[in-house]
Amino acid sequence: MTLKIKRNVFVFSLAASILSTAIMPHGTLFASNETISPNVQHTIETALNQNKSVVSREDAVKAAAWQVLNEINGSTSQTKWKEGFKLQRVTDVFDPSGKLVAYLVNILNKDGQLSGYVMVSAFLDDEPIISYSDQGSIFNTEKVDDKLKSKGLVAESPKLTWFGGVKLATSYTLKDDAKKHYMSPSGEETTISSTEQVQYPVPTSINENSRKMWETIKKIKLMSPGETNPGNGVTDVDPATWETNYDSIDRYYIDNPYDQNQWIYTYNNGVAQYTGCSPTAGSNLVMYYAQNYPSLNPTRNQRDIVMSLRNHMGTKQMPDGSGETNFWNIDDGLQSYFRANGRPNAEVTNGDFPDFSIYKMQLKNYGPVLQSYWSQSYFGNHTVYVVGYKEFVRSWYQANSKYLVVRNNWDDNTFNLYVKWGTWNTNVITYVNKP
Repeated sequence: MTLKIKRNVFVFSLAASILSTAIMPHGTLFASNETISPNVQHTIETALNQNKSVVSREDAVKAAAWQVLNEINGSTSQTKWKEGFKLQRVTDVFDPSGKLVAYLVNILNKDGQLSGYVMVSAFLDDEPIISYSDQGSIFNTEKVDDKLKSKGLVAESPKLTWFGGVKLATSYTLKDDAKKHYMSPSGEETTISSTEQVQYPVPTSINENSRKMWETIKKIKLMSPGETNPGNGVTDVDPATWETNYDSIDRYYIDNPYDQNQWIYTYNNGVAQYTGCSPTAGSNLVMYYAQNYPSLNPTRNQRDIVMSLRNHMGTKQMPDGSGETNFWNIDDGLQSYFRANGRPNAEVTNGDFPDFSIYKMQLKNYGPVLQSYWSQSYFGNHTVYVVGYKEFVRSWYQANSKYLVVRNNWDDNTFNLYVKWGTWNTNVITYVNKP
């Protein structure tokens, strides 16, 4: 097993199961006395608003890829990653005070099994890689939900919390119980001593060396699992890699959007039951507006929003375990949810067959929207979260190439997808008229 701690950021003791560890000095970081209210939800979006030196989730994935490739290309490397790897979705990591301080990226092998992880700093002025391993697995907050549901309990505000070194636990509270609980990687409740409640201070000065490393990392292109310029119109490769003969690019993106994916919330006769695309995509829209209207996120847990939207939208489970929502219920369900959670005059609207200009106007002036498809050749019948657009502008006698930038919500998708305009037969836009 290869496990390396690249920065000595907290005092810690290694678990007996760790076979080999390399420690590299990076200073002692105990100086911060900052405290943060546990009632505040510290997500990457709010952190970015407060501190422009915070790393985005997408760049964290690039950093993980950079580390994996460095290991593979090492002259003496015997890493199992050489046999093939895939990056899984990002998990936010917090320190004991509730500050977002890092990201955890799990690595899958060629067979889709967990094959280690990379922990990445959330700050441009830190060395990018905190620790990594090419074997085993590291857990995330989904395990807390599964474990507690088996006991008839529901976790509120679960957060993956880092106590230094390789010690991680998920912190959470229970309904009507203000006490903070902790769950270990094995899924058992654990205790955290007062000496382990160490805060990770945000860097207060620019580190030129770290920023140069991040500039290199940001240039990495995360390639598509499919083809470039595909016939089905959907790819996560930037279209600029194949579009030619254009005069300019008109583009707009919502930075660091919420990105909840579907998950298995129960089993029925052995069939996994997924939450469904429409309520899951809709929860990202709700979270966007909850930044200004906190009543929209009453439990401070986005998964609770998804489950509530399933009820408001009338989502039904199909025999294959997928969650199906009538497209015409999406706007009514969202509006009902808004009005039931502190926004009694909210208005949410569906628009049929909108022009590209409608998406541009909504995104620039109001915020993200949803797009739902019938029989799209890649998505099928599906709802996605639209977070931007990219248009390659040409002379008047040549057609522009237009793309929507969307976040899919399948459980293995974590990046922006570019959807070429016109590569579907039918679509509906859902947007918030009045939050």
